[in-house]
Amino acid sequence: MTLVACAPERFRPTDGNLEEYARAAALYRDGNWNGALAAADGLCGRAPRFAAARTLAGKAALFSGDAEGAAVALALAAADLGNREAAIWLVRALRTIGKADEARELTERLLAGDPDDWRILHLEALDKRDGGNDAGYVAFLERSLEAVSGVGIVFLERARLRYASGDFAGADTDIEAALALLPRKSEARKTADGIRAAIGSATTSKGSTP
Repeated sequence: MTLVACAPERFRPTDGNLEEYARAAALYRDGNWNGALAAADGLCGRAPRFAAARTLAGKAALFSGDAEGAAVALALAAADLGNREAAIWLVRALRTIGKADEARELTERLLAGDPDDWRILHLEALDKRDGGNDAGYVAFLERSLEAVSGVGIVFLERARLRYASGDFAGADTDIEAALALLPRKSEARKTADGIRAAIGSATTSKGSTP
């Protein structure tokens, strides 16, 4: 598939653009890479300044096996590094097509701009590993895992909110995500376990109500 060039400038998408993007994103979430690529690339042809559509097209292209096309699309979307999502995925595409030096340079720029993003820390860890720097690999991998733990706390907080509002299914989903990210034996994980137990009790009680 030929990817349509998307200019990197920001713009205000129309309601129709957003609806099309939502459909493309749903295809992407379902693992329909080719469908998502076709939908996102078509949208970018109609809205050539919609960088989010180009980012989605690039991600879908990468997963569908077209790393070269993905790199082109993501480079357009990440032209000024203002689109961090696109830049992070561009590093992955560059690594896939063997452009390690370009990937390393972009990773360093991203890291300088946000040294706490677990995705960027993970990319730096991979670069250290590939370069034979085992100590650096371990250090950045640990930093990435610490940052991911912070994401787990966000899921935990939303689980509290959903539980309090009676959305037990939503709370349980968030607890599942939190438990996958929180370190074992941490206080936050103990809290997550407690909320999960409360959800179980509330669900059982609700189910037994005549």
